Amino acid sequence: MAMKYICFDNGLFDEIVVFSSNNDHNEFRNKLGINIDDVISAGFISVNGGELHCYGVSVSLKKKSRPDIDTKLVKKYFAQ
Repeated sequence: MAMKYICFDNGLFDEIVVFSSNNDHNEFRNKLGINIDDVISAGFISVNGGELHCYGVSVSLKKKSRPDIDTKLVKKYFAQ
């Protein structure tokens, strides 16, 4: 299953939201009520050999992924 993510500042810390690649980054952000100014990064999640890795760019949000930082947050999200 292909996945996308958005990382945003929730006022206390960076928070990751993971969702299906069938959704548009910006539309999903809007559905969740995340302020566009709070979005830090966004991109895609790949699984290779059981390892998660964040990469890419969200065109609709005009935000790049932060591969190292975001991958650590996603691993915490999935408690991996």
